[in-house]
Order: sequence, then C-alpha cells, then structure tokens
Amino acid sequence: MNQARVRTLAVGSGLDLEPSPATRINRSEPTKSLAAPIVREDAPFGPRAWAVPVVPKQIPEKMTKALARTNAPYRQRPVRSGIMSRQIRAFKGHGTENDFILIPDLTGSLKIESGFVAAICDRHRGVGADGLIRIAPHEDPSEAEWFMDYRNHDGSLAEMCGNGIRVMARYLVDSGLVEPGSVKIGTRDGVKEVSVPVDGDISVNMGVVTAIPGAITVAVEEREYQGGKFDVGNPHAVVFVDALDDAGPLLAAPDVKPQSAFPAGVNVEFVRIDGEREVSMRVYERGVGETRSCGTGTCAVALASAERFGLLEKSSWTVNVLGGSVKVDLDSAGNAIMTGPAVIVAELVIDLELR
Repeated sequence: MNQARVRTLAVGSGLDLEPSPATRINRSEPTKSLAAPIVREDAPFGPRAWAVPVVPKQIPEKMTKALARTNAPYRQRPVRSGIMSRQIRAFKGHGTENDFILIPDLTGSLKIESGFVAAICDRHRGVGADGLIRIAPHEDPSEAEWFMDYRNHDGSLAEMCGNGIRVMARYLVDSGLVEPGSVKIGTRDGVKEVSVPVDGDISVNMGVVTAIPGAITVAVEEREYQGGKFDVGNPHAVVFVDALDDAGPLLAAPDVKPQSAFPAGVNVEFVRIDGEREVSMRVYERGVGETRSCGTGTCAVALASAERFGLLEKSSWTVNVLGGSVKVDLDSAGNAIMTGPAVIVAELVIDLELR
C-alpha cells in the first residue's frame, strides 16, 4: 500500500482514549498487558518504539498480534513546551470513488467526537474523505466479530454505508484480521453479510430495500420532480430525470417536500434511464454533499427502477455512478445484493497535537 504522513493539528480534542461503554472483553481468554512499549521493526518510517496506552490494559491474546500490526499503537513525543504529539495509524480507501478514512480500534477504546471527524475529513485542513469508519469489536461476538462505526463527512452518525462496508471488509481481509470468504459486520442497521474474495469485487447482502408509501417532491434549479421514498437502513428520495445535468451543480441540499417525510434529513438520487436494466445516477448525501457514489443509494435506485418498469420479481441492475459502476440484484421480496469494487489506497500516520 502507498504510505503517507499526514499532520493534522486541530483535531486532538475530539479523540478520547477512554473505553467505549459498548466495549466488552472476554476476560476468560488469556490476556497480555500492552503497557510496555512495542518496538516495531516494520514501522512505515523505520524502526521505533511505540508506547501503547491501551485502555483497558488487558486484551485477548488472540488479538495481540493484530493490534501490534494494525491497531494504531500510539506514540507520544514532545513537540514544543506544553504540547504532546500523539500519532495514530489510519487507512484511506474507496469504493467507486466514495472515499473513507478507516481507523482500526481493535480494543474498542476510542470515543470519536463529531468535531474530530469533520476536521480529519476536511479536504483542505485534514486528510479528506466522504466519511470515517472506526473498526471496532462487535459488542456481541455471537452476531458478528466486527462493528462498522460510520460517521458522515460532517461528523454526524449514519446507520449504514454500502460502499464503506465493502472498503472495511477489504481492509479486514488484506490485514489478516479475517479470512477471505463470508464475513459478518455489524452496523447501526443490523448485521450485514459480506462476501470478500482474495481479489476482485465484493458483495454485500444489504437486506430488504423498502418503498415507503407517499410521494415526495424534489426541487433544484427552479425545477421540481416527483419521486418516491425508500429505506435502505437510511432514508432516500429518488427522482427520475431526462439528463443528469438536470440536477444542477448540487452545491446545496435539494429542497425535499414535505419536510415531515424526512425529519432527520435524506439522501437524494437523480436517476437517468440508460437502457434495459441499466441506469445512471447522481447523489446528494446528507451530511456530506454530492459524492461520487452512494452504495445504499444504488440499492434504492435499483428498486425504484424495478417499480417503474413493473419488474416485481427478480431483477439485476447495473447502476452507474460518477465513480464507476455497481451491480444490484433484487429478489421478489426486495432484498438487495450489491456488488462492486473496494480498494485500500494508502496507509496514514496522523499526528494529533494534544495540549
């Protein structure tokens, strides 16, 4: 993987090393203290000793090796009087150019605030990304081993991210934390089953996509479009247009009415029919703005397109986004399997200056 050193100066106050209330460690497993420094010969910028203030101090033995190579061992060093620099390892990846910062948190010890996320996702003063994923142990290992704590670009919480979960799954396999094959990942929309090959596209069982009764109106550039409401674990408004340029520059959120339809905000997709079971879309994501792709949005668009053409049984759709294409397979119950690429492009060392 490409490596980059990223220095972020204004985000330290948003990172807390106290354990999350949801963190649960199986105390019956053998444990090893990580209080002593770890000397990493394979560190990105040469051998160095990392002081590891992991909280809690004990973690399961089986996670120790993964923690040493993957979870951000923190290194403190003086920068200037009264300031300490704390470095954390992170990764950058994308799925159809919907890009994310991934922070491995194998002990579940990080609590991340919205200000930290907004700063580090800022494309001018931070790393730059559409969102941030904290990779943490799932609170119920019988359901899933890992949990995707996903935050939008502005730091707000999101229930689910279809592109993000593929990128997270690619990281888990590439880092050796899970074996290739079927992987269960917890989200705020429940546990998702992901099929991850050694190489190539990744498939996610997104669950049932639901069409919500009632029409909505989307207004952009003094034009109005009638559309529908869809639930993919997060809310979507889908409208069909003759040309994608009809959506305008999408510099601000489209006006969706009635406002009561989406009290917590909504992702808006503008869809053009390209051919038989093939469509193209643009999307304005809540808490982000226009993005190059939206995984849950492609599933909403696939169901909206199937309904438009009366395809109530199984159907497969190619959904083109600005950053590429994904395939969405729908069954007669509206369950969606989304398949598309996921790439890890960089390993990052982020400096957090703490006063």
